[in-house]
Amino acid sequence: MSTEGIGVDRWHPSAFSAIQSFAMRYGLGIALLIAWEYAARKAGSIFFPPPSEIVHRAVTLWLSGPPHRLFLSDSVFQDVLPSLFRLLGGWALAVLIGVPLGILIGRSRNLSDLVNPALQFLRAIPDPR
Repeated sequence: MSTEGIGVDRWHPSAFSAIQSFAMRYGLGIALLIAWEYAARKAGSIFFPPPSEIVHRAVTLWLSGPPHRLFLSDSVFQDVLPSLFRLLGGWALAVLIGVPLGILIGRSRNLSDLVNPALQFLRAIPDPR
């Protein structure tokens, strides 16, 4: 019986690959959060809070309700839900108008020729950021 092929690798290639993959995906975000936390604590400004205080305040404001409401506080029902409904309403309105309009433009050569220059112009405008 030979023990030639038996060995214990501390860093198996797949384990190293998993660590490398995690670092590539989340490393920059984690590094930016750490830098933000450090810079905000160093600055000590109320206008530049660290992420840990933001999360603590969000939990205090939104998740401090009774258990029968899944720990959601009143501010969730007064602030967050109306905003979500407006967001979903705007999205639904855009779908209801945009999809039929896109189908019409795609099916009609004349309509496509009419609106294509304006659509191409609007497509070339950069976002307002």
